[in-house]
Amino acid sequence: MSNEDLTTFITNYLLNDRTQRAIMLTAPWGTGKSFYLNNTLLPHLNRADLLTDSPENKTVKKDKQTKKNKIEKRCIVVSLYGLETINELSKALYIESKAPLSRKKKKCKILRAFSKPIVSGVIGIGKTVLKQLTKIDIDFSVSNPDWQKLYDSVDYSNKLIILENLERSGIDIIEILGYVNNLVEEDGVKVLLVANEDELIKYAQSVDISEETDELAESLDKTSAPQKREYTETTKQYLAKKEKTISDTIRFTSDTESAVESILKSFKDQTLDGLLLKDGKENAGIVADILHIMEIKKCWNLRSVIFGCQKAVDIYERIKSDIKDDGFLKLILCGAIAFSLKLKNDDSIIWDEQDSVASTKLGTSDYPLLYATYRYIKEHVIESEEFSKAYRQYRQTIETEEANKSLQVIYGFFVEPQQAVETGLFELITNLENEMIPYSEFEKLASFLVAIRHIIGCDEEITRCHDLMIQQLEKADIEDEKEISSFFYFELKTKEEQEEYRKWKEEMQNVLKAKGRNRFAFDYSPKSIESFYSHTYSDSSKYLEKRCFAKLFDIDRLLNFVKEASPLEIVRLRGCFANVYHFSNLGEFFSEDKEALIQIKNKADSLIHAENSEIKDGIARYQIGIFIEDLNSYIDKM
Repeated sequence: MSNEDLTTFITNYLLNDRTQRAIMLTAPWGTGKSFYLNNTLLPHLNRADLLTDSPENKTVKKDKQTKKNKIEKRCIVVSLYGLETINELSKALYIESKAPLSRKKKKCKILRAFSKPIVSGVIGIGKTVLKQLTKIDIDFSVSNPDWQKLYDSVDYSNKLIILENLERSGIDIIEILGYVNNLVEEDGVKVLLVANEDELIKYAQSVDISEETDELAESLDKTSAPQKREYTETTKQYLAKKEKTISDTIRFTSDTESAVESILKSFKDQTLDGLLLKDGKENAGIVADILHIMEIKKCWNLRSVIFGCQKAVDIYERIKSDIKDDGFLKLILCGAIAFSLKLKNDDSIIWDEQDSVASTKLGTSDYPLLYATYRYIKEHVIESEEFSKAYRQYRQTIETEEANKSLQVIYGFFVEPQQAVETGLFELITNLENEMIPYSEFEKLASFLVAIRHIIGCDEEITRCHDLMIQQLEKADIEDEKEISSFFYFELKTKEEQEEYRKWKEEMQNVLKAKGRNRFAFDYSPKSIESFYSHTYSDSSKYLEKRCFAKLFDIDRLLNFVKEASPLEIVRLRGCFANVYHFSNLGEFFSEDKEALIQIKNKADSLIHAENSEIKDGIARYQIGIFIEDLNSYIDKM
């Protein structure tokens, strides 16, 4: 049923139904029920021209128009979430029915007439609500409320009571249905219940032969009838009461495309509006992209989409004066939405330290999650400079691809003829030989080349590309792994492809790590320990950025230094480690170092506990023992 059909059905129920029963709208959480109510149904039902042209309704409409300053509200919406008693529900219904007036007048004016004598007149609708209101201790700001006047004031004719979050209520479900039954039968009220009914239906433990293995089925007594799933007693009572109270249960199926578009518009944000109206055409791809992300993540939760949009809008507000590129702004939005959808299924996921600027695992291959966006969503910190750095790398990636035809073919191989891809590979080899491909493309390029190898082969050409990339990195004047990272990667499907790419990526990273170790500030000689200590004291942030310190040491050379070092030199070495590892949460910043620390500790331990230890100086042995204790404390913190 489309949203239009659903609205027509509910409108007809409100104006024409005579069954004296309620209706129910049900769907899983987050699929857009409340969004539909607030953005489609309520605006429609509260239209001034909704009432039909029947004589009865014309009179009602005329009477209402003569009441000055009266704001009519055809829908009374109350959430059952958090309500514990029927009394609280009645109070909420009454107050919500008077809410339009309370927005323009003081609360005491709403009920001013309750202390005055009442002239008999036409009795309104609302006996069920009134019965419960008389039991509630409410301060009406009058000394003697006139309950008959209160009773007459609650008029639900031509109105629809919408009770949301049925499954989240603290009121017993049977009690709620009994209350609703009184509303629809005794008072003639129209009621729409909105719920995730799957949360109300509970099953007793049982065996269903049709869902078990053949062996289990054969082991059961074949003469007995197959056991079916049995409802709990509470569920049986609920279904029996529901059958009496509710005439129609409608399974809500969201018009997700329209909902996503409405969500984007609802923020009234200039950037989101610009993405929707790009090139003068509404919905120029952004809605389709978001729907594709929802399909990839297998999650259609609209609350997560709203959450992602909110985070993107917050970021736009902070960086709007610096970045105007629609492509990058779209990347922020779609990455945030993809991550929000992923959080819906698993809110414990964290950033993979192997990713630097962006993550395709937390986003998608087309719209990876920026690390700067991740930090805002998880740590509530917006660093404008982080977004500026990410933008510069994004532009470099885009401009490189636009300037290099061979990269365009490789990155678009999945829509190219095989012959064109093979020609592109030959051009790529030439460009690599001439060092025309930036290092920042290497990790991304490797993922695409792995995919091509598994789809069309070309083993020789791709192996040649691999070798040229490694050779370039070995002689390149870079050592930071971030230098070869990119925003975009090809999303590899099989474990074989993923493992091949992991090894290729790791090989490139190891080349850079080895270069970094060769340029390490410590040359393992006793005379350089003082300068190394000063370096770690003044420039420890260098290792925080690298996210490693112990891992950078050549462990055998370090232990040779320890063997020959004086007690003071060992104290200085301990100080170097203390300068870097001064955080209480080391595991968050230096988790890559744990294995290296364990190796250093074990080898240092063997130096002083071996039968024929080479450490003869007792004070040096003492200092090495303290060094080992230091290492243990760092390892424990990880």
